[in-house]
Amino acid sequence: MTQPSTLADSVAAEVRAHLGRRRLTAMALASAIGKSEMYVSRRIRGEVAFDLIDVEQVAQFLGIAVADLMPTPERTA
Repeated sequence: MTQPSTLADSVAAEVRAHLGRRRLTAMALASAIGKSEMYVSRRIRGEVAFDLIDVEQVAQFLGIAVADLMPTPERTA
Protein backbone atom coordinates (compact mmCIF):
# COMPACT_ATOMS: atom_id res chain seq x y z
CA MET A 1 0.00 0.00 0.00
CA THR A 2 1.32 3.45 -0.86
CA GLN A 3 1.65 6.25 1.66
CA PRO A 4 -0.78 9.18 1.48
CA SER A 5 0.76 11.98 -0.56
CA THR A 6 -1.02 15.05 0.84
CA LEU A 7 -2.29 16.27 4.17
CA ALA A 8 -5.84 15.67 2.95
CA ASP A 9 -4.94 12.08 1.99
CA SER A 10 -3.30 11.52 5.38
CA VAL A 11 -6.31 12.82 7.30
CA ALA A 12 -8.65 10.62 5.24
CA ALA A 13 -6.42 7.61 5.95
CA GLU A 14 -6.42 8.36 9.68
CA VAL A 15 -10.21 8.73 9.73
CA ARG A 16 -10.56 5.38 7.92
CA ALA A 17 -8.15 3.76 10.37
CA HIS A 18 -9.94 5.10 13.44
CA LEU A 19 -13.33 4.06 12.08
CA GLY A 20 -12.00 0.61 11.25
CA ARG A 21 -10.42 0.07 14.66
CA ARG A 22 -13.72 0.96 16.30
CA ARG A 23 -15.76 -0.98 13.73
CA LEU A 24 -17.76 2.15 12.91
CA THR A 25 -19.25 2.92 9.53
CA ALA A 26 -19.31 6.01 7.37
CA MET A 27 -23.07 6.00 7.93
CA ALA A 28 -22.61 6.22 11.72
CA LEU A 29 -20.12 9.06 11.30
CA ALA A 30 -22.38 10.88 8.85
CA SER A 31 -25.32 10.64 11.21
CA ALA A 32 -23.24 11.87 14.15
CA ILE A 33 -21.94 14.95 12.32
CA GLY A 34 -25.16 15.78 10.50
CA LYS A 35 -23.94 15.06 6.98
CA SER A 36 -25.06 12.65 4.28
CA GLU A 37 -23.39 9.30 3.92
CA MET A 38 -22.23 10.35 0.43
CA TYR A 39 -20.62 13.50 1.87
CA VAL A 40 -18.64 11.47 4.40
CA SER A 41 -17.88 8.63 2.02
CA ARG A 42 -16.30 10.94 -0.57
CA ARG A 43 -14.08 12.41 2.15
CA ILE A 44 -12.92 9.17 3.71
CA ARG A 45 -12.08 7.86 0.23
CA GLY A 46 -9.98 10.98 -0.35
CA GLU A 47 -12.03 12.27 -3.30
CA VAL A 48 -12.77 15.51 -1.44
CA ALA A 49 -10.77 16.97 1.45
CA PHE A 50 -12.25 17.22 4.93
CA ASP A 51 -12.59 20.85 6.00
CA LEU A 52 -11.53 21.98 9.45
CA ILE A 53 -15.06 21.89 10.84
CA ASP A 54 -15.39 18.31 9.58
CA VAL A 55 -12.09 17.32 11.19
CA GLU A 56 -13.18 18.82 14.50
CA GLN A 57 -16.54 17.01 14.36
CA VAL A 58 -14.94 13.70 13.37
CA ALA A 59 -12.46 13.93 16.25
CA GLN A 60 -15.27 14.72 18.67
CA PHE A 61 -17.31 11.75 17.40
CA LEU A 62 -14.31 9.46 17.78
CA GLY A 63 -13.44 10.84 21.22
CA ILE A 64 -9.94 11.85 20.16
CA ALA A 65 -7.96 15.05 19.76
CA VAL A 66 -7.89 16.73 16.35
CA ALA A 67 -4.12 16.20 16.37
CA ASP A 68 -4.72 12.44 16.38
CA LEU A 69 -6.03 12.79 12.81
CA MET A 70 -2.91 14.56 11.60
CA PRO A 71 0.13 12.79 10.15
CA THR A 72 3.12 12.21 12.38
CA PRO A 73 6.55 10.81 11.51
CA GLU A 74 5.54 7.47 13.03
CA ARG A 75 2.42 7.24 10.85
CA THR A 76 4.16 8.29 7.66
CA ALA A 77 7.27 6.10 8.02
